[in-house]
Amino acid sequence: MSMNSYEELYSRVIDYSDEQDWEAAYRLLKEEEMQGNGNASAILAQFYIYGIGVSEDVEMGIDLLEKAIAMGCSEAADELGILYIEGEVLPKNEKKGIEYISKAADMGNGNSMGTLAYAYLWKLYQMPEDFSKALEWGLKAAKLGNAKGMHVLAILYDDGLGVDSDPHQAAYWYREYLQREPEN
Repeated sequence: MSMNSYEELYSRVIDYSDEQDWEAAYRLLKEEEMQGNGNASAILAQFYIYGIGVSEDVEMGIDLLEKAIAMGCSEAADELGILYIEGEVLPKNEKKGIEYISKAADMGNGNSMGTLAYAYLWKLYQMPEDFSKALEWGLKAAKLGNAKGMHVLAILYDDGLGVDSDPHQAAYWYREYLQREPEN
């Protein structure tokens, strides 16, 4: 039974991990990967990158992420972008990281869209300050329920950055953001 959704497959893997049954999680992912499931490749990559239930093999993990990206898995592109930006597992390369984040965003990944909105708002990862791009990516991310996108919209409307200041829009987006991120 092939699982199409990344979230569905990830949830099943988490269920196995809660039971400390790494072998069953690994078997599930390998079976799904053999059926051509890019989501399985992306999740399996994390097993190798972080040595979860298998010997750590970063190179194998990166190969699996690349394979998953080629199969259309936006989560894999987002993960690889984050790995380059953070520079803990791979050599830090913010430019390459943003290329992968942008690819994931173009593939429809809400988290990547939110990351781009943050990057353009606060000049992160060697990106220029660009309020119109922050607004564009923030709106796209927010429409997908992404808290970072909502946060960016709240700030833009609150401070009148690239848009007319609008306290009602700002309040709306702050409320939406805080419903998803109440600790902030």
